[in-house]
Amino acid sequence: MSIRTFLEDNLQRNPGRRFFLFRCGKEVCSRTYGESGVRIAQMAEVTASLGVRPRSAPVAIILENGPVWIELYLAHASLAVPVVPVDPKLRPEEISYMMGDAGVQAIYTDARHISVIEEIAPGLEALTSVVLVDGKEHGAPTEIAGLKVYDLESKMEELAAAAASPTGAFASARVSDDDVASIIYTSGTTGRPKGALITHGNFCADIEGAVGLIPSASAKEEFFVVLPLFHAFSFCANFLGPLRLGAGMQFTTSLRTIGEDMRAFQPTLLMAVPLLVEKMYAKVQDGLQKSRAAKVLMACGLGAIVVHKIRKSFGGRLRILIVGGAPCSAELLKAMRRLKMPIIEGYGLTEASPIVSITRLEHVKPGSIGVPLPNIEVRIADKNENGIGELQVRGPIVMHGYLNKPEATAETIESDGWLHTGDLACKTPEGNYRITGRLKDMIIRGGENLYPKEIEEFIYTCPKVKDVQVIGVPDKRYGEEAMACIILQDGENMTVEEMDAFIKASLARHKVPRYIEFVDEFPMNAAGKVLKYKMREDAVKKLGLDQ
Repeated sequence: MSIRTFLEDNLQRNPGRRFFLFRCGKEVCSRTYGESGVRIAQMAEVTASLGVRPRSAPVAIILENGPVWIELYLAHASLAVPVVPVDPKLRPEEISYMMGDAGVQAIYTDARHISVIEEIAPGLEALTSVVLVDGKEHGAPTEIAGLKVYDLESKMEELAAAAASPTGAFASARVSDDDVASIIYTSGTTGRPKGALITHGNFCADIEGAVGLIPSASAKEEFFVVLPLFHAFSFCANFLGPLRLGAGMQFTTSLRTIGEDMRAFQPTLLMAVPLLVEKMYAKVQDGLQKSRAAKVLMACGLGAIVVHKIRKSFGGRLRILIVGGAPCSAELLKAMRRLKMPIIEGYGLTEASPIVSITRLEHVKPGSIGVPLPNIEVRIADKNENGIGELQVRGPIVMHGYLNKPEATAETIESDGWLHTGDLACKTPEGNYRITGRLKDMIIRGGENLYPKEIEEFIYTCPKVKDVQVIGVPDKRYGEEAMACIILQDGENMTVEEMDAFIKASLARHKVPRYIEFVDEFPMNAAGKVLKYKMREDAVKKLGLDQ
């Protein structure tokens, strides 16, 4: 089974079903599966015309969410061409590393990224083409750094006849479950980002297992897309979910228009991180406090009317929120259930394509990650006396490996197929699993994964720095924030503001440590190993975060 299989099923069974709902300026636009199918075939023809061949060098998509992101991905997935999804907010040097490591042959992006392409293109030997989704609209150049630049819509129109032919690129392509669908870059504690090779079979098995745990999900669903599709969780839940079900996708224009778009589009499902749901609930609470009518109705036992009005403010049809990236508080779980918008929590990691477990609606508990997908195995390895050990996963969702990194692959996936998650967990008497900590030092900030080693290695490039350790500290808003503890070279001086400016100049905004402290030494054990847990304990006390 492949991602193309899901697409073909929808094109054959229900081409008239609305696939996308989105805004075109001030208008609300829609596109059916059949209409998108025509565009996908044309995009596939564009890729073939650029000399990109199946199972060869990958292409990159550097775009914000939208129908064109989905269509471009499906065009390449249908040709067995791997895709590198890229966060469009990353710095040029971060994008350049990914493009060079993957050997990207073509980049699909927009006119806003022309300056980025101009900066990174000279150092990318494999890159041969750049395709702009809005090139004609912005009068983009036809060449950048010696590379041909194409306007996507113009090329699609030019190749429309070839795309509709039985011998066209899309019609003649074949895809197997072993073909790599995505190369998703995920950092670790060992330094540079690593490209996780996720196959069609991995993704299909993952979404099949996930759908199996949400039996009420159907083709009638309308998925409201807020989370970025370059994230593995959003990709699987917001894209492969509706594609597998034959459901619809709705795209919000921006974070500022979420409420307005939900009222207009009336979604049934929302994928989110806890921070987003907390903001939604805070807005509800604020409205209740300001409304005399709501207070009177609640006092008279007519709370159902208030709940109905609250639900209408989110479109009126929202029935489930699926949340991942960080655990939800008990208060939030209870509050959203009272509003008849219950939360299902998911756990996973990119290397597992990415969903590993999901909570069941009838058994949602704070701290629980639910039950594993029905088509995989999990185990708690090296348990201590409390039954806590590393959560490990085996089955068809486990990635093929890391691109060009056999040693890292061998460290992460055992010879018998068990994947090390790096997370500590235990199994509850009810059969659910609960995450208790992390073997790795990864920091989860508002659902975003931050990797200390990556931040440390950049800070090391400052000539005034002798040593640095980055740790995670608790934060009420984001769950965790990064803190950089820095030892300067002898005789050097630097202010927190200067170091903050140095980091902000080169790292993505969410990777910049919230706290910076200059220290004389790090706590170490007898073997000379830095005790990060002691650093965290000390930082929590010093910053007053334990109150």
